[in-house]
Amino acid sequence: MRSALRRQPDLDLSDMLFRSKADWPKAVATLRKIYDCEMRRACRLALAHPGWRRWVERRINADPDCQAQAERELRRHGVGALIHRENGRLRVRCGA
Repeated sequence: MRSALRRQPDLDLSDMLFRSKADWPKAVATLRKIYDCEMRRACRLALAHPGWRRWVERRINADPDCQAQAERELRRHGVGALIHRENGRLRVRCGA
């Protein structure tokens, strides 16, 4: 599975979605459809893109609904979560 994150087409598609200003649900849905994968895998693919990673970090620290969803992710997946707390802020794990 990790080799798929290193392939350039994944980042090209994530980059295209980011540059086209797709919203997060649309980006994840598109990645799920193209790669026929489950939601967490699609999120990992999107979060491999630095722009999406920054965008998600801003949202989970500023938007109460996004923050609540991030907190659920932390409770549900613990150390395996796509995000973590660092100095009181929610951050995307490197290599999510």
